[in-house]
Amino acid sequence: MGARDRAAPHHARISDTLRRQITDGALRPGELLPSEARLCETFGVSRSVVRQALATLERDALVVKSQGRGTVVAAGVAELHRNVRWVAGLSAQMRALGTRVQTRVLDHTIRAVPASLREVLGVRALYLERLRSVDRRPVALIRTWVPLAFAPHLPRAALQNRSLHEMLESRAGVCIAGGQRQIRAVAAQEPIAGLLHAPAGLPLLLLEGDTVDADGRAVEIFATWHRSDRIAFDVKVDEAPGPPVRSAPAPAGSATLALQRLSRAEADARALADDLAALRAALQDASPVLAAGRSPSRRRTARDHDPSKS
Repeated sequence: MGARDRAAPHHARISDTLRRQITDGALRPGELLPSEARLCETFGVSRSVVRQALATLERDALVVKSQGRGTVVAAGVAELHRNVRWVAGLSAQMRALGTRVQTRVLDHTIRAVPASLREVLGVRALYLERLRSVDRRPVALIRTWVPLAFAPHLPRAALQNRSLHEMLESRAGVCIAGGQRQIRAVAAQEPIAGLLHAPAGLPLLLLEGDTVDADGRAVEIFATWHRSDRIAFDVKVDEAPGPPVRSAPAPAGSATLALQRLSRAEADARALADDLAALRAALQDASPVLAAGRSPSRRRTARDHDPSKS
């Protein structure tokens, strides 16, 4: 047990232990949890502390009280998967899996844009903060900046339990074409931890990026914190066309997209130049051996090289 675990309140330590057993599959849906008396004995705490821990798990829809049996693991507690390469947002993907998605709008205001985003969004924009739950369990907190021109099409009430992308397409006539995404792991801290009903320090998956329309104009810039014990990210792996390229610190609209595409093209060109240099050196080394049998056919040059076949 680490220093942080020892410092945590007793009820939080108990709920975290049981939470891990549920999410790891050690305690399966419908399975009975140890009795309050057994938990008191196991953790060396009072019954009131155990009840507080169980109340936390019940609030997170991980357990339910069964009349005459005790506390059991809730049905449907399973890991969800999100494909981060799909432009479709979390709401659309979770509904495609047949789950019940709820979206609560926590903030919907026109406000001054941070200086780092003004080049893309202007001075003022629509700021959204939404809490997304699946089967009544909080799974993600989304903070989004939307260009001010779209604000009249996105009233607060209309966004309740709705997908922002669907609203932009149906109400504002936006043709969503793609965007950039970045993923990093962060520790749950207030106020985000409280909104997600997550214990302090729980690893969260932070997905940041922008979404652009068919003309490359940003229609949203967002950051989404996902509970890593409830959602896993799926990524399709392709063969890399060249060496890895250091990306920009954060996506910021069409200018960022153009710079990143230019960087990838430059990396591809450098890789191609390296391949040609290696080929030239190999031919020079082999020239004494090939001199006697050289055919009169034209020598291949860089102009003849077809990158698609390399």
